[in-house]
Amino acid sequence: MKSLLNSTCFMIAVAIALSASTASAQFFTDGLDDLSSWTVATQTDATAAIVDYSSLGIPEAPNMVGGSGATTGVRFDANLSAGSGQAANLIGAITNGNADLALSTYEVQFDMWINVGVPIPAGGTEQGLWGIARTTTNPLGRNNRAADGDGIWGWIAGENGYGTEDAAFFDGTTELADLGDTQPGEDVPFNAAFTSNFGSADAPANSWVTVKISVNNGEVITSFNDVIFFRESGLVTSGDVMVGYEDPFGSLSGDPTNQFGIIDNVIIDDRVTIPEPTSLMLLSLGGLAMFARRR
Repeated sequence: MKSLLNSTCFMIAVAIALSASTASAQFFTDGLDDLSSWTVATQTDATAAIVDYSSLGIPEAPNMVGGSGATTGVRFDANLSAGSGQAANLIGAITNGNADLALSTYEVQFDMWINVGVPIPAGGTEQGLWGIARTTTNPLGRNNRAADGDGIWGWIAGENGYGTEDAAFFDGTTELADLGDTQPGEDVPFNAAFTSNFGSADAPANSWVTVKISVNNGEVITSFNDVIFFRESGLVTSGDVMVGYEDPFGSLSGDPTNQFGIIDNVIIDDRVTIPEPTSLMLLSLGGLAMFARRR
């Protein structure tokens, strides 16, 4: 069911091991100058590497972590040559005095850039990923979600490449919500959150996007640039954190040089800052989930 407020696949995702800190509400930060805090698990033809993204013409991300290097982050590439749906993850246990991130209230934030060539090439639909409460190191993406769906996770497409689900929210293998940027009414949060226009609607590609996953006693709110896209309750939220990038299709990009993702500035906080909904955001959208169509 599609919802707002209330409620196959190359992917690189990131999760991390950390220790609790009572000195600050921000008990983990990583400016991603290296991958020493991260565990990598990938499938074929997907890579993650530290880069100076200024060499790609990308400006500093908006939420630079203190002490980290400017314009340094993780570059993700997926499906450059294989041409079949696969997934890759960077997974690690998170500790705060427990075996995993077991706070009842916390917030994960990171900066995300989804790059795509303009004009949009054939095979150009790729997407950013987020996740919490992961319990396995199995690679996870759209193509293998029926077998390996794990935790609370989802995606957002860079450039309106789907017919019905440009952003989605999952609990394990079950899709709880999705929104289509080109669907009447469902485009409200996209237009409020993003300014990059790709013909028919605003979308996150080719700009920095601040992603927040806010957890409050089993309720999970996903927002992009402080605009709420999904709000779901009654969820199990202990486990690993994931960030990443994927190509959910078997076709190769017609412009692979400009097809990549960047993640920077991961912050995990035991405070939650939920955006104030505007009148436009006070929508609840219903309907049957449909199979996504490629641009």
